[in-house]
Amino acid sequence: MGFTLEQIRLLFETYEREGHDAQAARALLLFRERLAALELKRDQIDDALEVLRAASDRLAAKLEATSA
Repeated sequence: MGFTLEQIRLLFETYEREGHDAQAARALLLFRERLAALELKRDQIDDALEVLRAASDRLAAKLEATSA
């Protein structure tokens, strides 16, 4: 799911020191942070795709106009 080894170690240590509920609470925070990071990346990718599609359409139109 994209967690670092340090984050995974922290989850195991939390379980050993504080138990299941504390581990679950910490995991929930990590999951939400990871979700937010992935959603941001998705938005950035969507923006890049939109720009590339528009540029591709413009280039295709220019090529069609010059070959006609």
